[in-house]
Amino acid sequence: MKSLLTLGLLVFSQSVFAGNSLSTKIHNQYVSLRALGMGNAFTAVADDYTLIMYNPAGFAKKKNNEIQFSLLGAGGAKETVDFAKDVSDAGKTTGTDTDKANAISTVIDKYAGDTMGGRIQAAELFWIRKNWGFALIPVDLSLDVTIDKQLGPTVDLNVIKDSTLAIGGGGDVNKELSWGITVKGIHRLQVSEKLVALQLATEPNLVDADRASEGFTVDGDIGFLYSPSWFSKSVTRRVPAQASDTTVVKKGKSRKTEVKKPETVGTDGLSLTIDGASETAKVATSHEGASGTTVAASGTAEVASGTAEVASGTAEVVAEEPKKEEKKESKLIDVVEETYPLTFSLVARNVVGSKFAKEKLINKKATEAPDSLPQVFDVGSQYEFATFGSLTLRAMLDFKNLGHPEATTTAKTTHAGVEFDYSPSGWFKTQFRAGMNQGYYTAGTTLLLGFFNIEAATYGEEVGTKTTKVQNRVYAAKLGMNF
Repeated sequence: MKSLLTLGLLVFSQSVFAGNSLSTKIHNQYVSLRALGMGNAFTAVADDYTLIMYNPAGFAKKKNNEIQFSLLGAGGAKETVDFAKDVSDAGKTTGTDTDKANAISTVIDKYAGDTMGGRIQAAELFWIRKNWGFALIPVDLSLDVTIDKQLGPTVDLNVIKDSTLAIGGGGDVNKELSWGITVKGIHRLQVSEKLVALQLATEPNLVDADRASEGFTVDGDIGFLYSPSWFSKSVTRRVPAQASDTTVVKKGKSRKTEVKKPETVGTDGLSLTIDGASETAKVATSHEGASGTTVAASGTAEVASGTAEVASGTAEVVAEEPKKEEKKESKLIDVVEETYPLTFSLVARNVVGSKFAKEKLINKKATEAPDSLPQVFDVGSQYEFATFGSLTLRAMLDFKNLGHPEATTTAKTTHAGVEFDYSPSGWFKTQFRAGMNQGYYTAGTTLLLGFFNIEAATYGEEVGTKTTKVQNRVYAAKLGMNF
């Protein structure tokens, strides 16, 4: 990491202009390490926070809200570290400028034909919800270096630093088709140069931020996801029944109090005391007839623990019913779910094909704007060939950057991968993946533990010409917090 940053500083502070870069690499505005681990075939998956930059139609399918703050992500080729150190040591050579130039020339000869570089992403903030979200990406720096010996030892350099604010949203057209759109505001600094050894040795400060082109533009991406119903399948799952299907007898008492009307007795002025009661049932003569005397109760008997029942002048205590134990029946029922394992994707990127308007926010001496954003198309597919609860196995195939000026071979546009995804809860996730990116193998992993999210990947990318294949092998990692 330190050496990669050192090379970046070296590029801006110890180089001079000697012609435009001849880089043939396809530059993607934003890349995800998860996607790169699976060959960068992600447009038909688009189910995590990076969907806003890969396929905004994923907003319609998002199941959980997600906030991602990435502290730092960085990656580079092994040769990048070695080259940075060797150039730095050569620049410290004692003697004349010619001696320094000879030392640097020797370093360039050592790495002749090599391609190196890397990428740094820092302080990213993504807030992704179902149907909408935004992303703030203040630092996305890519560095590509090719060493050649055309007209003497030279360093072909291409540096792009983007700061992006993206806002996106999407929804379902029906159960098969979803759509989404992302609007992007991009501020870019770009250095595209060929550097020679003598200038590296004699002009230490000719290319810094003052030599970068600078500009700002607004553009957008439109994406679609299509999951055909003719390829759907029914999956039967046994799940707990709803609450209405579950019989529960609650704990408690069944307390009943009854007071019956008094009957006719033949005793006048009878006073009766009930054992255990706090009151006395008093009986008084109210009416006397030919066949007997009618006696009415002038009070009621209250018994705390049971039911007082008065009948024929007798008080009877009914005991409290015993408690019933809670009885809960948990039923399992069969639920038939219709799943759509096959998904196709289409994304139109930079639909406006915006040119950068020249800016002087950082480079006060900027004389030109960066290169325009190319209009390109991505098409892809995903097939979930195994799903067991929280476990998903999927395979993907994408053809990306169709229409890009540097997409000169089929291999450069081809991306494929597989992923093992185990996500049993919102705080734990583990994923393993592998794939092919532009004809070179990739591999990666993700671990979410609590709030901490760690991603790592290695991938190869094509930086050669139409007739000559040249691989840049990158090793990268990213640390962030996911909520």
